[in-house]
Amino acid sequence: MGLIDEINAISDVIKTDFPTMKVNKQNVPDKPTKGEICVRVQRMNSGVDTSASYVLNREYQIVYFGLSNVDLLTKIDVLTDRFNNAVKIPIEGTRYLTVESLSFSQPFKTADNLDAVIGVLVGTTRKGVVIPDAPIVQHVEIKTTADYAQWGRLDGSLTPNDTSDDKTMAEVESFTMRDLENGKFL
Repeated sequence: MGLIDEINAISDVIKTDFPTMKVNKQNVPDKPTKGEICVRVQRMNSGVDTSASYVLNREYQIVYFGLSNVDLLTKIDVLTDRFNNAVKIPIEGTRYLTVESLSFSQPFKTADNLDAVIGVLVGTTRKGVVIPDAPIVQHVEIKTTADYAQWGRLDGSLTPNDTSDDKTMAEVESFTMRDLENGKFL
């Protein structure tokens, strides 16, 4: 569901401090009443996060119709503290909405003479990219080849006492990067 789950999660955070407050989800009523709050989506966009996930940037509008101007300021303080301390809001399932910022407008009077304030909660969440199933490997073949004489000549390990490759194991082991820098070759 995504957005609906996120709106529900934000509403649950609000209900933590104000359990009896009426929370309208995605709807601002034509005739609001004092003491109710509305949570709705304001803006959203997405972008690539990693090759396995993408980030969803969300803005939610929180509109509170207060009992008085003082009530507005009190509720703004409480909500600001709650959301700034929440940091990650659990969303139904295994996702989280990360709170990026919360800002509120100047309190104002509505046409119906109600004290109101509008807040904007900015948050991000991440989702995994749907990766199609790859075909199952049904047949694996392994072929190995080894030329023991060649390997013995490369590092002397198979013939440590045989000097037919002109190198003994002790000489191979003692070769250093400084020798290479000075132009010496194995």
